[in-house]
Amino acid sequence: MKICGRCRNQPYCSLACQRSDWRRHKATCAPLAPPPPRRTNRLDGDAFRPVATKALATKNTAGCRVGLRNEGNTCYLTCVLQCLTYSPLAGYLLELDVDGANNMMAELQSHIRKVWKRNELLSRTEPSRIGSEEDSDDSAETVTCKTEDIDVARSLLKRTLHNGRMQDAHEALVDIQAQLLASCGAHKSLKGQALVDWERSTVVHDVFGSDLEQACVCSACGFRSPSTHVEMMLMLNATLGLKDEDFLLSAEATMEKPWESRSATREALKRGSGTSPRETPPTTVEELLKLYFSTETIDDYACDECHERCRCDKVSGFRTTPNCLATYIDRQPQYNQLFGKLNRVVTFSETLDLAPFCVEPGADETYRLYAVVCHLDVAGSTFFGHYVCYVRDDGARWWLLDDESVRPVGWDAVRRVNPYMLFYARARPHLVFRAAPARPREGE
Repeated sequence: MKICGRCRNQPYCSLACQRSDWRRHKATCAPLAPPPPRRTNRLDGDAFRPVATKALATKNTAGCRVGLRNEGNTCYLTCVLQCLTYSPLAGYLLELDVDGANNMMAELQSHIRKVWKRNELLSRTEPSRIGSEEDSDDSAETVTCKTEDIDVARSLLKRTLHNGRMQDAHEALVDIQAQLLASCGAHKSLKGQALVDWERSTVVHDVFGSDLEQACVCSACGFRSPSTHVEMMLMLNATLGLKDEDFLLSAEATMEKPWESRSATREALKRGSGTSPRETPPTTVEELLKLYFSTETIDDYACDECHERCRCDKVSGFRTTPNCLATYIDRQPQYNQLFGKLNRVVTFSETLDLAPFCVEPGADETYRLYAVVCHLDVAGSTFFGHYVCYVRDDGARWWLLDDESVRPVGWDAVRRVNPYMLFYARARPHLVFRAAPARPREGE
């Protein structure tokens, strides 16, 4: 049996039959429509808007019902994967066709699609009540929901830093982000600014990337010399705003040099110097951001415009904000100020306004918290403990994801935890293509 080569729709028994029927078939024969352009993990200006509009509008109304089995000290990795599974990046990976199969983006796409599919299937069995605002860990009423746990794919596990020992969740996320960028296929000839421009054309940058600007403002002539750099994650040190007496107060709880003997070290690990929340004054995420972007004064500054040596103010802020703000609370005191982890209380709310920290704020710089990662330490140690995460779905329900264990919780239970990493999604995502892909130069 043969078919028309133009419309690929009309069958014929022979070539002669087709020729005899062409006068009749010609009136209805139409060529096939061209195939749609291939969707990839690289974007250009023409293809960006429809893809971004659909991807960033993806909603998770089925809940976060799937836990990830601990493969042996992989709690740090399961928390990072859960936060990425429900991030704005998931919308892109559910929508796009990833180039290549042997890379981190393809593995993460397979994982996210599997988890979202299981969530949809589990949500069809409606529970009686899930994660209302009145729920908390102290609630006497039993909350019923349908959940399950799955294994992390071996191919995905092999691409991480896991070597059988406990690792840091922050370092795992940085490594995954770097591998996701590598999955987009940068040309080897791209160097320096060309490579930075290329990174801005990837979906990874569109989700996590932001431009931080620093500028020196001359006090004599007012000349401003700005410089920008790309950040995928914002690191806020928990020691910001602490005074010397706060460190001395924390140090009084233990010996000055707990490493001098084994017994002293064991005693310090039991108590954890500086690990009690009562020993240091609490702070907020907004206050840490304010201190992070605070103005710094430089006394002996050589101005490039007026060539005078005078005082200048070094100011900083967001030049462009990300669609997903990943924030890491660094709890390891610097310069051996304390022994162990600094469990300073850092409070947060469900919304965050970045407008006060932007160089030129947009119409709406509001962000909504969707994930919190916590490190439950042992005796204030930075190398022992357990990671858990709290994730919010688009039905405003919070879920505690503790490896295989999954259960809904209320906001009151979430806001009482001490965060290690915070993930915010922009309320009004950027839908404008912010950088064109860099092209290699001719002959390279």
